[in-house]
Amino acid sequence: FPYTTLFRSDRRPLRIAVSFGAIHAQLATLLARQRIEEPETPVALYEAAPVEQIAGLKGRRYELGFTLDARAEHGLKMQPLWYDELAVMLPVRSPLLAYPAIPLSALVDYPVVMWHSEVCAATPYYVQALFVEAEIAPHVTAQARSFEFMAAVVAAGYGVGLAARSRIDAAQEAGIVARPLHADGHTITTFLIYCDEVSERVKRFIERARRCAGTVSHRGVVG
Repeated sequence: FPYTTLFRSDRRPLRIAVSFGAIHAQLATLLARQRIEEPETPVALYEAAPVEQIAGLKGRRYELGFTLDARAEHGLKMQPLWYDELAVMLPVRSPLLAYPAIPLSALVDYPVVMWHSEVCAATPYYVQALFVEAEIAPHVTAQARSFEFMAAVVAAGYGVGLAARSRIDAAQEAGIVARPLHADGHTITTFLIYCDEVSERVKRFIERARRCAGTVSHRGVVG
């Protein structure tokens, strides 16, 4: 029998909230696999601020979520799925391109476009933690609420930024280039989050996500 006939049809959309930065390239692959393997369960995606995402999951407005923020003490289940490198975003003619890997101290002489904490809860944590650990106070020239804003400011030569390597590489036509940081690897992790008690169709989506990510086993609750 076809795979999809094993499950009772439920045409209600599977409601999934995605917070800032968690739109990983593999998400499209996962959603395409969901559509092919279980077409009777449609998916509805929503963009949500981290606080709204958590409240929506606990209030059952959403059934699943994707997030970069592993620090919140919300008691939800968290499954790490995808990993990315935190890299430096540069304009195509930046003198910093002379470095194969950029030391954080080199950014002291350049204006930095930082992520706005109100909408990008996890990414500023990664970036700010780097500067704090290195005891460096960056000259912040602007605060970005979107990747597109940061890319435009950096491409115009008004500063440098730090973002996921895959996002920078995919946007090279916008006039930006990625360089790794000359430091220990700084990894950005995309998590799938959900409540402790979930429906059968949510369980199937979670297992599908694990297979898509190549995750062998569930790692329990974070936070």
